[in-house]
Amino acid sequence: MLDQVSRPPGRPGTLYVFDAATPRRRSVALADIATGLRRWRLSVALGNLDIRNRYRGSVLGPFWLTLSTAVMIGGLGLLYSSLFKLQLAEYLPFLAVSLIVWNTIGSIVTDACTSLTSAEGIIRQLPLPYSVHVLRCVWRNAIIAAHNLPIILLVFLATGTWPGWEGLLAIPGLLLLTCNACALALLLGMLCARFRDIPPSSAA
Repeated sequence: MLDQVSRPPGRPGTLYVFDAATPRRRSVALADIATGLRRWRLSVALGNLDIRNRYRGSVLGPFWLTLSTAVMIGGLGLLYSSLFKLQLAEYLPFLAVSLIVWNTIGSIVTDACTSLTSAEGIIRQLPLPYSVHVLRCVWRNAIIAAHNLPIILLVFLATGTWPGWEGLLAIPGLLLLTCNACALALLLGMLCARFRDIPPSSAA
């Protein structure tokens, strides 16, 4: 059987022992996810390290993404509001919310393809649950998305609009997006670890 063990004698660092006769794939998968959730602090630390390494030496760091997103929203808002004869104050909030959410989803899909292959060195050296690297990917993209969320508030303040109590529906929406991102990162991470042609095709 395939069970999670803690460093059995004679096999230091071993996380799983596999018996092909009784693989018990479902129980082992659930155990991997449960262990990864218990080690969420490690996923958060690795995700923060990824962000620091990605923007090392940069003055603005991840706020470059915020600046580029703000410029894109302003440019597209002025362009499409004039083309479709729309009021900028009415159209810009919808554009800001939809563009930031769509960019977040696209970033998660792209990053999910390498959620496991990018951690190949750690996987080969340390006995960690695979779900740790999945949560690391999701947390990394959540940090990037959090840098863009203030743009939505600034657009609401600039246009004088407010979503009202319906805006609270964004909370369960973000939770649903997080759950789907975890499932997607796990699925695409496994598929792309087996089929290396998927990441280039998704990027294209």
